[in-house]
Amino acid sequence: MDNDNRIAIPFKSSEEIYVRKVIGWDSNELSSDGYEHSIGFIHVDLRPLQSIKIIYEKEESNCTKQG
Repeated sequence: MDNDNRIAIPFKSSEEIYVRKVIGWDSNELSSDGYEHSIGFIHVDLRPLQSIKIIYEKEESNCTKQG
């Protein structure tokens, strides 16, 4: 079996897109971290989004119990 770890991103346009800067990303539940040679390390903190998700799930659960 062929081990293909590429990601295909569909576009509505058929125009060819050439990528100049490739950024390697590592994502998990709490952060997305990237690296590009000329930029360096990139860190995106996802904890605020995770907090919103937890609060939303609690509220949804409470509404379901009451309804």
